[in-house]
Amino acid sequence: MQVGSNSDPRIHITLQYGNNKEMVILERTDEPQVFESLRRRARALVERTSPGESELHLFRHDYDSPSVLQHIASVSQLGERIYSNLHISEENGTFSISSVVYFVNNPCLSNGCIVEVIVVDRSSKPTQPHVLEVKNYMTLTFCDFCGSLLTGLMRQGLHCLACNLALRHALRNLMQLF
Repeated sequence: MQVGSNSDPRIHITLQYGNNKEMVILERTDEPQVFESLRRRARALVERTSPGESELHLFRHDYDSPSVLQHIASVSQLGERIYSNLHISEENGTFSISSVVYFVNNPCLSNGCIVEVIVVDRSSKPTQPHVLEVKNYMTLTFCDFCGSLLTGLMRQGLHCLACNLALRHALRNLMQLF
């Protein structure tokens, strides 16, 4: 039996966290333990490089959609999808309702697809914006952003009170973005 055939009950995906990748083989079912085993494997992959408790999100790479990463949040995205349509037809003045069920191979996760693992640490402090003030440097000082020499006798450059960054005056507006 081929690995990529439609009759294969298994799905081969690649979990990726940063530069670390791991091949995972899952069953194509709607059972919750399959999704939980995927989350456990993703957690083990994350804890090899950065141990600690944090929120874990799984995203599928979909190069055909406008946003490349598609969030995987439930078991139904792992198993086969079932679509049903109701058909109403009229013959000789009587209405008949028939239901047609389509079993479609899962378009969400296919063999060889990449699932990106993203970790969110809600306990970490948000980054603080730069607090810039004009500074008179007593020694030769270079801009930490572009590497140019801060020139002049007085008011040579800017100094960040939060991170001790030395900057040229021309970069004031640019550093407000970071």
